[in-house]
Amino acid sequence: MPDFSFRDRPDKQRVQLTLGKASSSADAEQVLAFLDFQWTFRTMQATYEQLLDQYQLSESKFIILMLLENETDHTLLPSELATKLGSARATVSKLLVGLQKRGWVEKQHPQDDKRTVAIHLTAAGSSVLTQFYRPILRRLQQFLRRLRFKSSSSLKAYWIKSSKAPNN
Repeated sequence: MPDFSFRDRPDKQRVQLTLGKASSSADAEQVLAFLDFQWTFRTMQATYEQLLDQYQLSESKFIILMLLENETDHTLLPSELATKLGSARATVSKLLVGLQKRGWVEKQHPQDDKRTVAIHLTAAGSSVLTQFYRPILRRLQQFLRRLRFKSSSSLKAYWIKSSKAPNN
């Protein structure tokens, strides 16, 4: 079976050869820079997903816990979570079932309206979030130290600029 892990990345000579075969005027250095960027992204994404798995989280569950943590009373309505997450309410409901089974969130009924159900972050949910932050922030710091940006604002400006690149 072929190895599709992309460990055998092309050098400048191979890129130039490929560009020549494709009759392309693209710059080999730019192609290599893009491939390096893509490699870095894949590595970071794999690390992030590995950490999520280690803490029995998905990205959506992590975001829900963060949203609840950021609220003054650590409570939101399911519809508010769906809006903030940009997901359907049914999707959020399924995610909440899993979080509730783990004891990371609990349903609460406000005193003024027993028909309404609010979602509250538990101490256990806050704890898992705090535990998850440590390794993810440590890895982020390790990554950022390798970059040669003068400040985080210049890095942020770069990401914003690159995210607005044309898609065609």
